[in-house]
Amino acid sequence: MERPLFFPSNGHRLFGILHRPETGRSSTAIVFLNAGPQNHTGPQRIYVEAARRFTAGGFTCLRVDLPGVGESEGPFPENNLDCHDPANVRGAVDLVLAEGAETVVLLGLCVGARVAARAALLDPRVQTVVSWSAPIISGAPDIIAEAISHAAARGQIRHWSKRLLQPSRWMRYATSHEARAEAVVKVRHVAAALLQRSPDQTVPRFVTEMGKLLGSSRGVFVAYGERDIGPRAEFEDHLGSLLHPERPDRHLLLVPGGDHTYAALAARDRVIEETLAWLSRRHPGGSTSSYTAA
Repeated sequence: MERPLFFPSNGHRLFGILHRPETGRSSTAIVFLNAGPQNHTGPQRIYVEAARRFTAGGFTCLRVDLPGVGESEGPFPENNLDCHDPANVRGAVDLVLAEGAETVVLLGLCVGARVAARAALLDPRVQTVVSWSAPIISGAPDIIAEAISHAAARGQIRHWSKRLLQPSRWMRYATSHEARAEAVVKVRHVAAALLQRSPDQTVPRFVTEMGKLLGSSRGVFVAYGERDIGPRAEFEDHLGSLLHPERPDRHLLLVPGGDHTYAALAARDRVIEETLAWLSRRHPGGSTSSYTAA
């Protein structure tokens, strides 16, 4: 029930993998957006695993490559947090609606989460956004740059303070030159963020955009790994107050042991299972009731 295809979007010819449930048409479709320059499989193939589980649950899924990624036309995207134009998502929405979906969900990890939020604000046909590990700041020109914000630095300090009470955690720094060098770099960047950046600095554009999304009528599922300290601290500092627990169409998940890409098997399973369960509650007409997440 997985079919590769090409489709037009914003003047480009894009590639994607369409997953259809065994029951055929589904009233809800989930569109997976690239986590930066990585293709439609996602980091450690998390998109493949998630799409197959979601499809087994009765949802239609489309894993798409935006321009310049994988088999899609266009120049290779720049290596930064805003490397994808959200206008390019429109063709994917057109496609799943043409396939019979009535409800559209955009899902992305890291850069893909930023694209999902922005594309939803541009397209009223999108009812729900799933945001996995969205980076909030956008000041660094390069996605792999070491720059961090004031809030992320404070989050790192809180993380280190807990480890001070666990001497075994520090053994690798005592026995490894590479680990000590890595620690020096981290300390230098945290200190620079605390000393040179003001908590009253200009609010990043994505904070405003994500705030608009959380203030809208759309459903929003937000997930961060427990070990993804910087991005999680950024979100909690800037946007955490907008996730009201009394609203069932809002959800914040903290994944135990999870890093930025949920590389550990248990973390990957947890974020997929929790997302599927929430989507099934929010869009019960788009999934079968007999499926239990593995």
